[in-house]
Amino acid sequence: LTLNAYSRHVVPPPRDWPEEQIVTGAFACSEALRSRLGEGSPPAALAAWIEAGAAPVFLGFGSMPVIDPAVTMDMITTVADRVGARVLVGAGWSRFGQHHREARVRVATGVLNYDRVLPRCRVAVHHGTRETAARIAELGGRYAQLRLGGRSWRARATGS
Repeated sequence: LTLNAYSRHVVPPPRDWPEEQIVTGAFACSEALRSRLGEGSPPAALAAWIEAGAAPVFLGFGSMPVIDPAVTMDMITTVADRVGARVLVGAGWSRFGQHHREARVRVATGVLNYDRVLPRCRVAVHHGTRETAARIAELGGRYAQLRLGGRSWRARATGS
């Protein structure tokens, strides 16, 4: 028996898989467990910022290392200013610090409860893990995947 913990809505299982290959959907923690892990609700200041204006674009870096956070944040802020968008940066493992210079861009450090944050965002652009893509899809959100070198997990999974 093999449990494949991803969403069949993101990558359908191959038709020739034996019945021992089960696609379960992405695993999700209960709210009680999320709270014990520090992932319950977003910090009050972040929740207030999200609610204070138009739905932001979420940029999630997760485990993707950012070599020069200051340059990356300058690029994000410049683009946000140019298109008039609010941007929520999920720093993940990267250390952006407080490099943003305007209220239009907010950096969220630490762990985020995607179930509470992403439905409030107009689109999520993320680093490409299947877990993140599955969670966004299950939440009914729109997303784009960052591809920085090599083939993405989706390309590997689907052969495209």
